[in-house]
Amino acid sequence: MNNLIVEELSGIELIIHSVVIDSDSALSKAIDLLQNIKTVRKQITTEKNRIINPAKEIIKHAKERYEILEEQCSTLERNIKQKILDYENEKSTRRETENIELANKIQTGEMGLEEAIEQYQPAQKPEGIQIRTHKEVVITNESIIPKEYWVLDMVRIRKDALAGKKIAGVTIQDKKIIATT
Repeated sequence: MNNLIVEELSGIELIIHSVVIDSDSALSKAIDLLQNIKTVRKQITTEKNRIINPAKEIIKHAKERYEILEEQCSTLERNIKQKILDYENEKSTRRETENIELANKIQTGEMGLEEAIEQYQPAQKPEGIQIRTHKEVVITNESIIPKEYWVLDMVRIRKDALAGKKIAGVTIQDKKIIATT
């Protein structure tokens, strides 16, 4: 980091600790200090960007280069996972049907219990993967969801309110902030 900037910022910091604004001339000096801080901030930002911007370009290029390949991998992974799930669901349905048939044969007397136990097909877990079930929330009717679950769009609210649109529960208040010229 540039030592001159560090020294200048340290000097401004020392001065600010002793500043008391109790007159127009003191206010004028405080405004000058504010301008100096803005100038130093611009110098810092310029130096930072001189170092950071080339790195950002390298990162941007790398992201662009590999993003397509990563997306392709994600698509391929989703496709093969869906095929595995389809197969496992089909296998489970077939096994369930066979087990129901075994139960019916036992009830009708076509088959004995020992023979049915030998033919029974328990579920087998495939090696190398786990098939888990998770709960997924699906919105079926947005209009009946309680308002406590809605998030306010503050950007839209601000834009509409400042444009003069009346919005229940929203007011416009003046808030003073300091801006340098």
